[in-house]
Amino acid sequence: MVPEGWSITKLSDLADVKRGAGSQYLTYVDDPDDGIRLIRIGDFLGDNPKYVSHTPDMNRFILKKGDILIAGTGATAGITFEVPEHFEGFAFSYNAPRIRPKSSVDKVFLVNFLKSNEITKQQRSLFTGNAQPFLDTKAIGGFRISTPPLPEQRKIADILATWDAAIEKTEALLATAKDQKRALMQSLLTGKRRFPDFEGQPWKEVRLGETGTTVSGGTPDSTVASNWDGDIHWATPTDITKLTSRFIRKTARMITESGLKGSSAKLVPSGTILICTRATIGEMAIATGPICTNQGFKNLVLSDAFDSDFIFYLLQFFKKDLIRYACGSTFLELSKKDFDKRSFLMPELGEQRRIAAVLNDAEDQIAEHAQSITKLRTEKKALMQQLLTGKRRVSL
Repeated sequence: MVPEGWSITKLSDLADVKRGAGSQYLTYVDDPDDGIRLIRIGDFLGDNPKYVSHTPDMNRFILKKGDILIAGTGATAGITFEVPEHFEGFAFSYNAPRIRPKSSVDKVFLVNFLKSNEITKQQRSLFTGNAQPFLDTKAIGGFRISTPPLPEQRKIADILATWDAAIEKTEALLATAKDQKRALMQSLLTGKRRFPDFEGQPWKEVRLGETGTTVSGGTPDSTVASNWDGDIHWATPTDITKLTSRFIRKTARMITESGLKGSSAKLVPSGTILICTRATIGEMAIATGPICTNQGFKNLVLSDAFDSDFIFYLLQFFKKDLIRYACGSTFLELSKKDFDKRSFLMPELGEQRRIAAVLNDAEDQIAEHAQSITKLRTEKKALMQQLLTGKRRVSL
């Protein structure tokens, strides 16, 4: 049901939708001074600049401030990207069609509507079968937009912009907190910065194999139902990469006692550091309770002379060192032998704990900002659902 005073309008009536430069127009160059930057879907979420020759044909595919790009294909098909001011003058690629709002619609209102559940539903109806999702410009231009009068659009846009500003501010705080943690790790984990109580006390070179016991993992027979759905946590690298903190408390899959005994998986205690040594090498977490893993891990059960938080941060900081020693023709893997002989300079337990306490505080601040961002985004999404459907009207 259309709210009173609103109308359903095709996106093509509110904006100019244009496909980007195809391969026939593109000549890639290595030197940025020899061409212009080409914005692709990958640039929506990352920054891996590619440049192409600025031929006369490319003038048809130049971005302006206020343009909106939409991912036209692939796993991220349908997501939108607001063109920032510093992207003005760049070209856009074939798979990232451009949406240029007309004067009859508020740009901020339109951006938010294109991110709404209503548009997501319309996109899903276009993604059928097993083929890779693809949105052509006709389909994009056919998106149905619920549009209130322009003054109401602007009011809705102003309200949502307030939430965007709060999210942006908190994201900046998060970035600063991450920078501060990196700086602390650089100074504390290398001994460049010492606490007064520990000045003059030497650090010693210690092999990982000397910090405790390294335990590998295994996988129970997947064809035996009685091995699975028990009460023993069984971690895979995916469980680790999904974490938002340094601790792992539960796993996606559980195994039984018979599954544990019938495989090379080994139960390790709370405080063990689980370290991925295949594929996502160097990703890690600290177990908060008894757990086992598949064979993609080396699990470090520390002796009482070492602090688990300190060792976690040390290995996190020197992650590239672990990756550098991985080898394999089919896939990279860090062997138990190579893992155990990696050595690092380490202080005594008391200083380890002091360093870990400082880094824990920094990590907690990062987590607090990340949680605030999640909360703000959730609240904004709920507000969008109300405002962009007319369920909640604004006062003009």
